[in-house]
Amino acid sequence: MSKVLSYEEKLELIRLWKEENYSIKMLSDHFGVAKSVVERWRKRYLIHGEKGLILQTTNPPYSEEQKEKILSEINNGISKRTILAKYKISHSTLSKWMLKSSYMEKFNPAKAIEPEEIKSLKKQYKDNPAVIELLERLEYSEMENACLKKLATLVQARKEKEQKQSKN
Repeated sequence: MSKVLSYEEKLELIRLWKEENYSIKMLSDHFGVAKSVVERWRKRYLIHGEKGLILQTTNPPYSEEQKEKILSEINNGISKRTILAKYKISHSTLSKWMLKSSYMEKFNPAKAIEPEEIKSLKKQYKDNPAVIELLERLEYSEMENACLKKLATLVQARKEKEQKQSKN
């Protein structure tokens, strides 16, 4: 149902909302867009004025501090739609930040995941085959990594033994 509105169409949408008291549903039907799209442009207009209606083709770069501030606003109860409008970021960008943030809280990527943790995660995500497959691959990689570390230790020990024997 949704289509891309031009800047002029967005201005007309806002004018109809402000001056003619069109409802979100009426605007949605009139312009052939989803109600969520109308609501997004309305919120952007309320926060940024007419500048908020200009199509933004790329998201501006955000520092880690800015991302943390935005995520803390969500944790404090501000709706995602309000955040999207306020900061003019896409839903997918915000979702990526939220996902990364939640994973970083749960996992330390620098440490190996213990087998018990993998079993626990498998139980937690038992209904998600994609996650289960990734966990199984991770489990295999962790075992393979442990074996290679042991092999490297044995090879090093053998080299040291051979060096000692050649010196004698």
